[in-house]
Amino acid sequence: MNKEKTELVKSFVCALENLMMGMQQVDSSCMEAYSDVSKRDFALLIMLGKSDSMIMREIADFLQVPLSTATGIVDKLIEKGYVERQFSPEDRRIILIRLNKEGKAIYLTLLNKLNYFGTMLLEEFSNEDRIRFTQYMEKAANATSHLRFKKI
Repeated sequence: MNKEKTELVKSFVCALENLMMGMQQVDSSCMEAYSDVSKRDFALLIMLGKSDSMIMREIADFLQVPLSTATGIVDKLIEKGYVERQFSPEDRRIILIRLNKEGKAIYLTLLNKLNYFGTMLLEEFSNEDRIRFTQYMEKAANATSHLRFKKI
């Protein structure tokens, strides 16, 4: 890798770290509000909020844990009153995990904080740059999507 490219990568990684620190502040403020929810729990609550429901195998794959561990995590979230198990209307052998009312409230709280963070971030750009920046972020996310379920 040539020197110019190396410097560009360093600059990119530094900017990315700063963005991640901002995102961690959002996480921290939510964790203060919901002290009984871990980062892994938040990740699962977000995924459930986005997908409406998941089966245990999908949860285990998302969390990168064995099925038995995922079951334990879900059991604890059920005990805390954030998620529920429901039979699939199409096939009663399939059990769906979904957010209940309290879980949806947590998800919406986090989503509102993330949207606020995004709004503050994008206010620094012109409208044209906002569009371009968002497109680049989507392209970067797509470029790394294959890493989502793999350990680096």
